[in-house]
Amino acid sequence: MAGRLTGGELLERLAADPDATVRTAVAGNAGTPDRLRTRLATDPAATVRTALAKAWRTPPAAVHRALLTDDDPTVRAAACSDDHPVPPADLHAALLDDPRTRRYVAPRAALTPELAERLARDPDQEVRAELARNPGLPGAALDLLVADHDFGVRYTLLVSPRISHDLRSRLHEEVVTGAEEGDDEWDIAATLLPLAWTGRDLAWVRTAPLEERLGLLGSAMPFLRYAVAAQARELPGPVVARLLADPDPQVQRLTARSAGSVPPEELERVVVDHGDLRKTAPGIMARPDFPTDAFVRFATSGNDRLRAAAAARPGLPAGLLRMLAADPATRVRAGAAGNPGLPLDCLAALLTDEDPDIAEEAGTSAVLPVAWMEELLTAEGLS
Repeated sequence: MAGRLTGGELLERLAADPDATVRTAVAGNAGTPDRLRTRLATDPAATVRTALAKAWRTPPAAVHRALLTDDDPTVRAAACSDDHPVPPADLHAALLDDPRTRRYVAPRAALTPELAERLARDPDQEVRAELARNPGLPGAALDLLVADHDFGVRYTLLVSPRISHDLRSRLHEEVVTGAEEGDDEWDIAATLLPLAWTGRDLAWVRTAPLEERLGLLGSAMPFLRYAVAAQARELPGPVVARLLADPDPQVQRLTARSAGSVPPEELERVVVDHGDLRKTAPGIMARPDFPTDAFVRFATSGNDRLRAAAAARPGLPAGLLRMLAADPATRVRAGAAGNPGLPLDCLAALLTDEDPDIAEEAGTSAVLPVAWMEELLTAEGLS
């Protein structure tokens, strides 16, 4: 044991390994000490320096400058990406001249009218889209981007906090109409906009003054209402009530998930009428104030989505679980198979379910007796 290397000693040895692949792995390791990272920043292999630039989000200024001026364009691009500090202003001109780094500096650079126009006409659509994020965008360059027929540019303009309501409305209407008429670029933009609330693009809505957020409630652009609803925790009760009555089901779902206080009957209504947020966890039914007796009602619903939610709910009465374990809908039986309260005779039946996914789910049950596990392993030739 006395000769065993510590983690730091092992990384030290691996950082000097003659194989560049090994050194690349060390450079990309979040646990690598800064002194080794600094050494690897000058490694002769560009792959090592690139891995380091990607992984080291807050390098010392001198190291960051060295990576930004590296001879290899891949290294420069890695050191220039959005999750790194803003490059020093004296490097902006060179980085903007470099096609590999231009898109990263376009939203951060101080813009002259001439530079802005040049970037607004750049053949790379990603450069133009990133330029649209620049808070110092001159009016003439904005006009060029407004006329740009690229989904990325249009999307960025629509989610920007710096364009007027009238301009946003006009651009959105063009997207909606174009998508309906089969325009591919506008169809992609229309697909992306409803998802904007999930990322950072509409973070400005969360920090906007309450009066401004209230002004978005009546917007004809659903993606803005989604952003308000997704951050409804601190909104006043009357505003929450208005969002819960919004004609768009997604606004209601987002509000029911995020609002600080919602009447239990409203939480149940939204789930019954519109479903839970299937791709976003935790959902409405995971709220601690979601009414537990709703699952009893769901168990006898004509909607198999609701019965499946009931079947998966721990604590559901055994009689209802028995019924759901024999439900004709696959999704309902699957929910019952994973319920730790499922009676063992029902679990045994699901182990031989005609649907192999349900049988597999039953086979991973937390309450599966050890003897049954051994029988299953033997049957599969694994013991």
